[in-house]
Amino acid sequence: MAKEIADYEVWFYINLNSHKHIIRTIGCVENEPNLTVLVQEFARDGDLCNLLLDNVFRPSQKVLIEIFLQIADGMAYIAQNRVVHGDLGCRNILVFEKDPNEPKKNKVKITDFGLARRLDSTGDDYNTTIIPIRFCAPEILQNNIQSNYSE
Repeated sequence: MAKEIADYEVWFYINLNSHKHIIRTIGCVENEPNLTVLVQEFARDGDLCNLLLDNVFRPSQKVLIEIFLQIADGMAYIAQNRVVHGDLGCRNILVFEKDPNEPKKNKVKITDFGLARRLDSTGDDYNTTIIPIRFCAPEILQNNIQSNYSE
């Protein structure tokens, strides 16, 4: 079962790999029957959550807007591919370039497709089994249905 889950997550990394705001996956290695290792580009500045909590990095409003636009661009690409990320949060946004004053000198990418789902023809996913309760939309809890609108 663990291999099937890993293969399912790998599918998202491979198929969404071409967008500039989604982490680039270089390859996938299966070392043991139940161990799959992803080889991905390195985000030397860590995740957005830790960066925003850092007292040294104090981004301007324009920088925050640029970061938001990059995330929105990546999410639009994910939605165009009929996928729901399922766990979007600043902890799943990796920082590749940072500058608190120059908006265009910042670069972020979306990662962690462990809870991602492919949508059916209606645009809904009725197979929501694992969800981040603390961060999920109310309609997911009420109806057990995920869509791009619940991101």
